[in-house]
Amino acid sequence: RAHAHGVSAHVDDEYFWDKDGKGFPVEYSAKPIEANGAVVGAVVTFRDITMRREAEALVQEKMAELEKFTRVAVGRELRMIALKEEVNQLSAELGRERPYKIVE
Repeated sequence: RAHAHGVSAHVDDEYFWDKDGKGFPVEYSAKPIEANGAVVGAVVTFRDITMRREAEALVQEKMAELEKFTRVAVGRELRMIALKEEVNQLSAELGRERPYKIVE
């Protein structure tokens, strides 16, 4: 697009292949070169973003683990509150003071 239409372009979801046929993710930017009002070429820069993609995947994995932990922790806390409410109810039925103060 930079050369054909004279506009800058940025792409971050492309794959290139090395001489062994192994693909790797790249991003590239292209900027037109103009001379006398005409586009005569383009400057194109490429960047291997393999490490960035690996880091993004690791972040996604850790976020999934954190969400799972949060669900487990919240579930456990809700069960503890229910048990304390039950103990309070049984204590009241036995004429005893409620041992747990539950804040809502």
